Amino acid sequence: EACRILKLHRVATATALVFFHRFYAKHSFGKHDRFEVAVACILLAAKTEEAPRKVVAVLSECHKLRSRAMRMSRENGNSPASSSTSPVPPTVLEPKSEEFNK
Repeated sequence: EACRILKLHRVATATALVFFHRFYAKHSFGKHDRFEVAVACILLAAKTEEAPRKVVAVLSECHKLRSRAMRMSRENGNSPASSSTSPVPPTVLEPKSEEFNK
């Protein structure tokens, strides 16, 4: 859905899906947050397929989608903690902080 909102071409969207699947073919869903991995896959796919999007645009759209999904989950009575995988707390880095430069 993020690719659709960002108006990425189908090839870039398919590339992002391939990156996502290849990542989780070797890594665990329990250790890596799927939303953060998806954002990285979208950014890399857009750049790879010559359809780059600004990082801020991708992050803001993905954040909106994640917030909406969490809100809908709470409204339906599903708590994020009761899911089969334990959610990883989101990492928030300020661009001007020292941690961001590491």
